[in-house]
Amino acid sequence: MIREAAHHYAREKLLPRAVSAFAEERFNREIMIETGNLVFLGPTIPEEYGCAGVNHVASG
Repeated sequence: MIREAAHHYAREKLLPRAVSAFAEERFNREIMIETGNLVFLGPTIPEEYGCAGVNHVASG
């Protein structure tokens, strides 16, 4: 489920913006906010702190 969510996000939302940001030499802060909201940042941190609390294999 984590892999599918990450794959969908990367394909549909991240790739187009990453390509344009690279070409325009700019940083898109919205990407960091989105990945945090999707719990892709800090996934091994426990749920009690607002993260997913998954193991390192799922995190990878």
